[in-house]
Amino acid sequence: MDGRCKPDATVGPGDRLLAAPSRSALGTRGVRGKPSSTPKAVRVAIVTPYFGTPSHPAGGVGSHYAQLVRRLAPLVESIDLVVPAVADIPDSEKAALAPNVTFHWLPMGAIKRADPASAPARASLGDRFRRSSYNLSLNARVLRELRRLQRTVGFDIVETTNYNYPCLFYSLVPGARPIVTRVSTTMRQLRTTESGKSDTAPRLIDYLEVSAIRRSAALVTHTRRHAREISGFLRVDESQFRIIPHGIDIPSAPAPYPSDEKFSLLFVGHLIHRKGIDTLLECVPGLCSRFPNLVIRIAGRDDDGNEKRSFRRTSAGRYA
Repeated sequence: MDGRCKPDATVGPGDRLLAAPSRSALGTRGVRGKPSSTPKAVRVAIVTPYFGTPSHPAGGVGSHYAQLVRRLAPLVESIDLVVPAVADIPDSEKAALAPNVTFHWLPMGAIKRADPASAPARASLGDRFRRSSYNLSLNARVLRELRRLQRTVGFDIVETTNYNYPCLFYSLVPGARPIVTRVSTTMRQLRTTESGKSDTAPRLIDYLEVSAIRRSAALVTHTRRHAREISGFLRVDESQFRIIPHGIDIPSAPAPYPSDEKFSLLFVGHLIHRKGIDTLLECVPGLCSRFPNLVIRIAGRDDDGNEKRSFRRTSAGRYA
């Protein structure tokens, strides 16, 4: 099949914090004040409200940060993992982390009901206010924890996510360390791409999220297309994004696709518009016509069954 995407960067998930920003942006001194030119001397703080474990997968963002911590730990001096969340993870899962990873849980149980992830699609004014308060409270707790860590153990760089913009307050503090933000789906995209969710996010959340992204020392996202899509309303140049693809490495010279034997295409993901499932389903008839031996398998959660019903209606029952 044509149109295979190739990554725009050759670095892997565990290399990205060492690649941007440069050591010159971090200063010339390494661990405990000694001069160092080796990446091993870098001390990292990772801040994410979502961290995936066997008992609590925490979605795609949680899975990403679980993999990042695992891959990054052997390459750096230390990782302070700051997780503001409703629930802590079991001690057995903390013990499974690398020896140089320290887990810091910031309990958010007092405002659990205002968690944006569990809010109804069309929220009341009061609930929207509580969800804005949730993010601001989360920021305040992260700020206190990062200032404590910076004062006691020290770190050189902060990795975070745009979800809940957890490091916005910290970015305003004099002497704050450089922040690398991984930009996934933004609140503005959620408001404009999901049907029936035009008022899930107050404009305040949108504004603060964009502000946090713009204050970052470096930006990371997963595809060049996504960088191009969000660079306009973020008012940043597309070239400022470092592209770190998800998933497996794509071979530089893939083998030719077979023409006379059965082969499979697998899609795994949430079956919603912003994940691109509608685009894939539109392509199915053309793909099957061009490649008669192609088998397409789609696995994922279809919350309301709309995608399956729509596909069966438009395909007139020609495909299972």
